[in-house]
Amino acid sequence: MSGRRRPMKIEAAQSLWRVPPIFEVLVEGTFTARAATPATIDSGGALVYTGGDYIYAFRGGFTTSFYRYSISANTWAIMAAIPAEVGAGGALVYTGGDYIYAFRGYDRFTGTGSADFYRYSISNNTWVKMASAPAGVSAGGALVYTGGDYIYAFFGGYNNGFARYSISANTWTWMASTPAGVEVGGALVYTGGDFIYAFRGNSSTDFWRYSISGNSWTAMASAPAGVSAGGALVYTGGDYIYAFRGGGYIDFWRYSIKANAWTIMSSLVPAGVSVGGALTYVGPVTTGFIYAFRGNISTDFWRMPLVPVVSVSLDSWQPWMR
Repeated sequence: MSGRRRPMKIEAAQSLWRVPPIFEVLVEGTFTARAATPATIDSGGALVYTGGDYIYAFRGGFTTSFYRYSISANTWAIMAAIPAEVGAGGALVYTGGDYIYAFRGYDRFTGTGSADFYRYSISNNTWVKMASAPAGVSAGGALVYTGGDYIYAFFGGYNNGFARYSISANTWTWMASTPAGVEVGGALVYTGGDFIYAFRGNSSTDFWRYSISGNSWTAMASAPAGVSAGGALVYTGGDYIYAFRGGGYIDFWRYSIKANAWTIMSSLVPAGVSVGGALTYVGPVTTGFIYAFRGNISTDFWRMPLVPVVSVSLDSWQPWMR
């Protein structure tokens, strides 16, 4: 439960009574279909919201396809292709202004994770190669922006490396290693302030919190089940992080930051999420929409509303104490 509360007093029969607290409760809708993607979404599928009307996306599946979705028109457009194929570990992150940064992930021709790191100009619809990542990126690769000058990254492929990219210097720096190797289903999300939250993936229930100021990792409440291909995290503001389990399951969860506890919400998801599953959030804090790729070599693209509802317990009126 989240929201605001306000006490009120009214006069009835010359007596003062206190209305019980009124809460604004956050209620999730269900995922419903939006316009299908131009082609099936596979390993390396990714979503990123850039503000305004647009969401950008990788198709993945060893293609160079890059799409833009119009929220208002519910339509997809094909944008400039990334210079090389995107595979498992493909990731996108928006840093504000004109730029999206990207990993392309696993390279099928070399049979290893690629260290390629790119920057996309929204205004020019062009890609530029930036400083290579300090390790090859494979399944479980992820990117997250924490504001200011830094992007943080997982590299996947059972690697426990964790690094920070300086936007201004175009350089990478190794940070504290993760408690265990990150693999398929690895994910990162920033919740503001000092903390990044993460899935390890690799069919584990490991869920961690990283302190930016302390450069240290802490184990948090375990996920309700093992997270695998298509595992994803998204922050909607306030107290909640939402998550896909992936692995072909319909499992969808909500994590309370304050309580360090998970709630299972799987009934909201219409079909199993797997490779290429992704989440992004659009709208005001706590009252917008979660958009999602199902992945699993499908064209499914979904949206779920977050709706505040006023709630009050009418059986607890009490005399106003003066």
